[in-house]
Amino acid sequence: MTARSHRGSVLSGATATFEIARVTLTRTLRQRTLWGAAIVAALPLVLSVIFNAIARHHTRSIFEAAEATAAVLVGLMVAGAIGEELEERTMTYLWSRPMPRWALLTGKLAALVPLTIALGAGGAWLAMSLGANESDTPGRMALAIAMGLAARAAVATAFATLVPRQALALTIAYLFFIDLPLAIVPARLQVISIVFHEHELATRGMGESVTSALVGLGAIMAAWLALAVWRIRRLE
Repeated sequence: MTARSHRGSVLSGATATFEIARVTLTRTLRQRTLWGAAIVAALPLVLSVIFNAIARHHTRSIFEAAEATAAVLVGLMVAGAIGEELEERTMTYLWSRPMPRWALLTGKLAALVPLTIALGAGGAWLAMSLGANESDTPGRMALAIAMGLAARAAVATAFATLVPRQALALTIAYLFFIDLPLAIVPARLQVISIVFHEHELATRGMGESVTSALVGLGAIMAAWLALAVWRIRRLE
């Protein structure tokens, strides 16, 4: 092989990301995991129907239920998918070709995060819209859920690279037993909680608190993704 042909076989980060995203999306749409995720995403809607039947105002309760299902959704859709890929070493072939390793993560996330947001935030918006009062803001609350799902996906990605076999369980455990409690603790540690910033986006008026919440979620995402990229570069 000549030096010129070798250079021609190198996959750029953008090309590798696109190809991995395409394959990931095709595989995900064919797997049973998607049906399980759809059932989880539908739980707030079921709860909304029940609340409507008993004539109970429920928008805030549905929002909190959607936050709980979000932890399970990213565990199934992101942590499970990336962790399984690394555990079974099905990406060894790709790594044998000249391509940036971080493209595995960007490709997976490019396919899985929009799908996860469509299920989680879309289901939450529909559930909160049923029987909502004029003062409620289902659209804004669903947008907060979407932003929170993106941040949770970064957490799931990091756990998938650190502990592939237990990624799903540890992602859900972290989001339920560490991130959620931090949101209700009156201390500076609140700033590292996804749920805290999610509530700020959903309930505060436009202004400094919203900007702070967006910056906070962005910082959380960046930190967890940086950890994931560092780890995947060290994997054999």
